[in-house]
Amino acid sequence: MLLDGGAMRKRLHRKGCSAAVFVKEPSASKIPSGCKAGNVLKGSFSLGCAESTLPGEGKRPKGLPLMYSVGPKPAKPSPDPDAPELKDERIAQEKLADAIRDLKVSRLDELTAEETKEGVFEEFYEKLVAEYTKHLPLLMANLKYLDSEPKRANGLPDVVTAAEVILNEINEDDLAMFSAEI
Repeated sequence: MLLDGGAMRKRLHRKGCSAAVFVKEPSASKIPSGCKAGNVLKGSFSLGCAESTLPGEGKRPKGLPLMYSVGPKPAKPSPDPDAPELKDERIAQEKLADAIRDLKVSRLDELTAEETKEGVFEEFYEKLVAEYTKHLPLLMANLKYLDSEPKRANGLPDVVTAAEVILNEINEDDLAMFSAEI
């Protein structure tokens, strides 16, 4: 439950045996939007499944009662007033060049299946990677392409190589700083 594991799997118990069952509270996004703090949601849940091979109904009639008291909505983190505001200090030409690069890379994801079969992806990717060697979204697009279903069966070494290229380009210090800020 704490690690957000899946639902309880099917188990068979002998008469008189017991098992602990934990019910996790729903995430804030799963609670109906009209609910306010203090509202109580009522329902039921069933244990067991109806099987014709077992004597009796196989499940507890009408299920077990369940009640949930809605708590306050999670507070949105307020911006730190002491944190310096980051300004984009790039000049207009740099911003334009980055926008063009991003548009070109996004075009790789929009190629049709027919274009991909004709080798357009490989040709376009080779041109882009020559120009933007270390651009992570471009490298990720290549990994996604190589890992697609028709390519994966024959190209696992290429997938591993593409993943290693990406891992080599990731700055571990920047990643650690980003993770510390979250």
